[in-house]
Amino acid sequence: MAPRTVLITGCSSGIGLALAVRLARDKQRRFRVIATMRNVSRSGALVEAAGSALGRTLEVKQLDVCDEASIRACLDSIPGRRVDVLVSNAGVGMIGPLECQSLAAMQGLMDTNFFGLVRLVKEVLPDMKRRRSGHIVVISSVMGLQGIVFNDVYAASKFAVEGFCESLVVQALRFNVAISLVEPGPVTTEFEAKVYEEAERADYSQTDPETAAIFTDLYLRNSRDVFASLGQSPEDIAEHTLRVIEAARPPFRHQTNAAYTPMAALKHADPSGALMTEAFYKLVFKYGAVLRFGLRAIRLLRWKAQKRRVKERSGFLRERSGRDRAGKGCQLHPPPRLLHPWACSATAPPSILLRASDAGLEMHQLRVEPHNTRAAWRGHGALLDQLQRWCRSCGVEGCTGDTAAGPTVKPPSPAPGPPPHAREADGSCSTDSMHQHCAPCTSAVPLPVPRTWPPHPRWLWVL
Repeated sequence: MAPRTVLITGCSSGIGLALAVRLARDKQRRFRVIATMRNVSRSGALVEAAGSALGRTLEVKQLDVCDEASIRACLDSIPGRRVDVLVSNAGVGMIGPLECQSLAAMQGLMDTNFFGLVRLVKEVLPDMKRRRSGHIVVISSVMGLQGIVFNDVYAASKFAVEGFCESLVVQALRFNVAISLVEPGPVTTEFEAKVYEEAERADYSQTDPETAAIFTDLYLRNSRDVFASLGQSPEDIAEHTLRVIEAARPPFRHQTNAAYTPMAALKHADPSGALMTEAFYKLVFKYGAVLRFGLRAIRLLRWKAQKRRVKERSGFLRERSGRDRAGKGCQLHPPPRLLHPWACSATAPPSILLRASDAGLEMHQLRVEPHNTRAAWRGHGALLDQLQRWCRSCGVEGCTGDTAAGPTVKPPSPAPGPPPHAREADGSCSTDSMHQHCAPCTSAVPLPVPRTWPPHPRWLWVL
């Protein structure tokens, strides 16, 4: 099956960059990514993050969503103008008292956030209709469902986006074209950081002192807590967007942050709007301390929930890998413990540490950093080969058995001979001192040393 062509706007940073890299580095190579931005001179971060995918599954093109000629030129450069998935991500932000915002700035924001989407869809939709296939994904916001204080114009642009897509989706379905709105909450990106930095330096003399104080003392302070407690990373949003793109029946709306679902329900529960308005008023002006305490509590609960998910995931993997086969479970996917980064015994020089990913323990990605001596490779080759054999026998779906991840290299096979940490008759290490390097190694590292050889997988666990 030929890869799907995905055109993404706003890829110089943030969500667009993360999504472009995520799709371009898809292991199954299901996507051909066209990452666009207004100014290609700012593509350095994208090029660096894409790595070897650049030129293979990812290419960078210039596209300004505010310029129809630029959009048309970009699409004309694509063979057959075929875009299977359009991801409209480019956008700008604006916060602050309404009296301090110029009309020109407001019009510029609407031109990018709303009319930029309209220009893109006008160019792409006719081709999708003719092919009777296609998917338009719009990075919207929860502010397209619920306005937030001091985000008046930005929320208005997202409301316009949501209304535009709600009206268009019914017509598009007739031609087998899907439209999806991805609605993130707070996201920690350069985009958000720049907006808040500008807000802190702005002049609020055009509004009354009370409003200025509310914005600087209440809104900005609470916003920091909100981002720290509820904020997601661009990579999180990229994963959510990927799930929307690869869905057999893409959803029309997809909220990436479950904490904001009650907010949407609160709005629609009362047609008069009084329930939502009074709730937010009291939360901002009467119970600010409760809000801050709640955000800190949410931060703690999220941390605990993450730990629980890791434990549940590791237990699931252990069952999948044949728990009763050896009576001890999968040795490289143990129960709720994290793989120890110092996988070798204490004489391992820092430059050849074994590292492992603990993100849900979905698979171990043991990484061996380059070392400058062949002796050290020989000394640790036996351990690496043993880890690789454990992986091949674990039976976990998706586990590749590759001990080298990313740009690192796999060490050569060990030289014949006894392992470097052989046990003496009294159980001690064969080296002169537990804080000195073993014979094959070339540098000493004073670290706690396991007293057993061969290394048992429990040595890789950390409470």
